[in-house]
Amino acid sequence: MSISEERKRILKMVEAGTITAEEASQLLEALEASEEKAVAAPSKPKKARWLRIRIVEGGHEKPTINLKIPIGLIGLAKKIGGRFLPESEMKNLQEILDGLAADPEAGKFLEIVDHDDGDRVEIMVE
Repeated sequence: MSISEERKRILKMVEAGTITAEEASQLLEALEASEEKAVAAPSKPKKARWLRIRIVEGGHEKPTINLKIPIGLIGLAKKIGGRFLPESEMKNLQEILDGLAADPEAGKFLEIVDHDDGDRVEIMVE
């Protein structure tokens, strides 16, 4: 229930005689205090949980490939694949993972468009 609905409910209770004006005043003060507390509380940034790769071919709206990978799985793949990838590739992968960790709300961070064919690749975190 929203704050304004709560206020209306309190006023209707006064109108109906269920509570006194004094009690309503106390309730409204408590409601305002809880509203201020909710506004003042810093919101915790949402941690990215998914890496999404979308490939759209030929200017279509619907993706041909829409791959959603858990971020935690990428770290595991790095550990396993580290034995098979050259050192330079591992460094590139680590830079990408560090970037994701530094800005968990990055949203779309890569978009490649082939203007001739209309093909598009998008990589984003969610």
